[in-house]
Amino acid sequence: ESLMRAVVAVAALLAWSVCGVCGVCAGCAVVPAVSHRLAARPDHALHFADLRELWTITGAGFEVAYDDDGVTLTGGPGALVVALDDANYRVHVDADVEKGGNSGVFLRGGPGIWFPKGIEVQIDPADPKNPTGSLYGRVRSRAPIPPADTWFTIDALARGNHVEARINGVESGAVDDAPPDGPIFGLQAHYPGSVVHFRGLSLESLP
Repeated sequence: ESLMRAVVAVAALLAWSVCGVCGVCAGCAVVPAVSHRLAARPDHALHFADLRELWTITGAGFEVAYDDDGVTLTGGPGALVVALDDANYRVHVDADVEKGGNSGVFLRGGPGIWFPKGIEVQIDPADPKNPTGSLYGRVRSRAPIPPADTWFTIDALARGNHVEARINGVESGAVDDAPPDGPIFGLQAHYPGSVVHFRGLSLESLP
């Protein structure tokens, strides 16, 4: 797994060295600025069915397979992203990462290399520093870590500078220094070999 991470990192560096400034090609700056934003009202949550034709697929080397109420992401690096018109919202989604996989849910994201820049609720039961439920690089998960190949729930809330996450109903972490207005929400496909399933998405603006 460490070798795979190193290979992905080198590939990202090489892609950036080839271009590095355009902000549009799938091989370098893969999450461009998004002008069109979707509304997730308190009285009308957005679900996978609402977003199926609206996701932006970023990055390279991953596959997207939809079913009736979800999506499977295979490979990476990349992400499914969408821009929201309200930075204050709650999200619920069920996830199941297969053994050896790595994924995440991005909140308050902005343009970035391969993935959005913002707060990531990590999905990787094998990562000792940032296991599933961690706010990646900020807070290590305090919730019990769901094993691979097991469905679990992610609930997250973003209001002002505050972002918090729960795994299977147990708070896993919170921060009070989140970007206040990043519009991008995303689901990550981290690296080759990763397989992650999502279902039951609900995005709802806070009143």
